[in-house]
Amino acid sequence: MANRSTSNPIIGVIGLVLFLIVAYFLIKSIAWILGLIAPALLLITLFMDKSVIINYGKWIMNLFKTKWYYGLGAAAMTFFGFPFVSAFLFGKAMFKKKVAGMGMGGDDMRTSGDTFTEYEEIETEISYEEVDLPVQDLDLPEIEENLNTLDEDNAYDNLFGNDK
Repeated sequence: MANRSTSNPIIGVIGLVLFLIVAYFLIKSIAWILGLIAPALLLITLFMDKSVIINYGKWIMNLFKTKWYYGLGAAAMTFFGFPFVSAFLFGKAMFKKKVAGMGMGGDDMRTSGDTFTEYEEIETEISYEEVDLPVQDLDLPEIEENLNTLDEDNAYDNLFGNDK
């Protein structure tokens, strides 16, 4: 008897096509919604942290100076992908605000002003006399060959069995 597969490749192709159609319409709807709110996101970003937008512009100008074709590509992508760029810049400004907010306050154990945090110094060096572990003298064989030679018959290669 022939070994027959129980799966039908046509069903797999139909599933892939359906997945791609759903993904296309999902991305298209997200782009449409972002296209509507992109100017508002850019204005909110400008009021939250204008340095995000300024640094993005400086980055594109630096690309023009170093590799003009990368700068041209980045400027074109910024123009055609404006909704996505404005959402990215808004997310970056929100992230910077969140990180800055975490550093200024919260329920952590930091002190402020002229007060100092109490601490105790702990000695970190441990000697064998303090630990009471038996220290054994190891009898290692002496290496008679010089491993720093650059001859064709290198002892280093001999260690890994790469004899020629």
